[in-house]
Amino acid sequence: MRLTVPLVHVLQSSQRGIKIFGNGKIQIPLLSPLQDGALPMESHPVVVIGDALNWCHTARIAVGSPPQYFNAVVDVSTSDLTIPSPASRRTSSPPLHFYNSSLSRTYEPNGTKISSNPLGIKTSGFLSQDNLHLSDMRVKDLLFEEATYHDFEDCTYCNWNYDTVLPLGLFNQSAARNFMSPIAKITSDHLLDENIFSLRLSRNTHDGIGQLILGGRIDPSFSYGLEFTIPVVAWENEWVEQPNWKVAADSITLGDPSVKPYVHHSFGNRTIAVFHTVISWIVLPHKLAKQLNRALGAKHWGPYAFVDCARRPDFPDLTIVLAGQEFVLTPYDYIIEQDESGRVSCMSAFLEDVDEEGTIFLGSAFLKTWITVWDWEHRTIGFARAIHTV
Repeated sequence: MRLTVPLVHVLQSSQRGIKIFGNGKIQIPLLSPLQDGALPMESHPVVVIGDALNWCHTARIAVGSPPQYFNAVVDVSTSDLTIPSPASRRTSSPPLHFYNSSLSRTYEPNGTKISSNPLGIKTSGFLSQDNLHLSDMRVKDLLFEEATYHDFEDCTYCNWNYDTVLPLGLFNQSAARNFMSPIAKITSDHLLDENIFSLRLSRNTHDGIGQLILGGRIDPSFSYGLEFTIPVVAWENEWVEQPNWKVAADSITLGDPSVKPYVHHSFGNRTIAVFHTVISWIVLPHKLAKQLNRALGAKHWGPYAFVDCARRPDFPDLTIVLAGQEFVLTPYDYIIEQDESGRVSCMSAFLEDVDEEGTIFLGSAFLKTWITVWDWEHRTIGFARAIHTV
């Protein structure tokens, strides 16, 4: 099976409020009610929620029979599926929808107590079993956490309109607790033509919807063709419990040595780059991020650095070398444009990390430049430069 799931922008407001785009045509429900199985999501319109900061993408998933719908953040660094219970204790933060097992004819109780940490939010609850619907694919008898408690303290993501996470992590972190992640169950049940998924992240609402394709590849018309594939690095002790897609990080260069601004930094041995779809930033050691932002003439507002949008054509390209392969980003890739009520501002994607060498994080500012193919079986990630309409 090969199926397509459209991705919906969720734009974070940074406490400046959320606005809904006025185009009524893109605000009708994503899916019609399911009858005997899910309908292909690609044939339905998309709800778009937006404001200033383009931080993550969501897809619609469903649990139970008949299906109960949830807005799920697409996350390549998580493997556990956590669904909010009606008994969930929470504040005025997400989740927005709850799973009512009494309404599902395919629900089976389990009751094993469990806790997890999706998006840095501590949850606890118990295992339940039911069917998971992803587009027109039904994953039968999946165990997942039915969360009765959410700890939103110091939560970065708590004003997003989402209910849960669609976990696409490389490794089955759930196995240690004797149940399968959704991806492990999908591959175990041989539901896909290939054990891969492909991602296209759109730059903004004018660039069409993003796409997540399970078991197949994005239409070639969206890219300039496959450029290269790089391997995922082997486990390291400190990452044993992290289901991240991570590769070797070699260096980062802004510009050319003959022209200013110019910054070059070679990473130490065994430095890894971790991919994230729930953040926009390129997170670097704080001295390096500060050096790059200074070279751009950026001005800080809290942890964020802003530049003059009119200067983008004058900024140099950025080259990140991963596993020996060069990835070139233009200023329109590593400068994040924000449109808040018609006021456009530009933010540098370089965010300072408190740690020094060892790990960098590549968020959607990096990933949007590429069509990516993530191979669970061969532990590789393929890249093709994306064609964007804007």
